[in-house]
Amino acid sequence: GVRVLVADTLADALVWRLARDKSWRREQRLQALAVLLKSASAGEEDLLKLALRAPPSAMAAALCALVDADAGSSLLDAQQNIVLRLGGRGRPPPAVEAAGLEIL
Repeated sequence: GVRVLVADTLADALVWRLARDKSWRREQRLQALAVLLKSASAGEEDLLKLALRAPPSAMAAALCALVDADAGSSLLDAQQNIVLRLGGRGRPPPAVEAAGLEIL
C-alpha cells in the first residue's frame, strides 16, 4: 500500500544521501548501508548481495557507497561511475572486489 511506497521512497532517498556523503568513515558508511538494506551484517559480501537485489535506483546508490564511486547528480551518472570504478579507472576496495568475484 501507500505506507510501503513511502517507506521505500524514504529508504531510497537515504541510500542516495549516504552514497553522496563522503564525510563518514568507511566503517560507518557500511554500517549505515546495512541498516538501510535491512542486513544483519555490515560485511561487504552481504551488502553486495543485497544491493544487487535492490530496485535499480537503490542498487546504484548502494553500489556507489560500496565501491566508493561518485554518485553524481543522476542515476545515469552513478551507473557510469560504477562501471568506470569497476572497469579499472580506480579499483574498488579489495574486500568488495573479492566478494564480487565470489558471487559471480
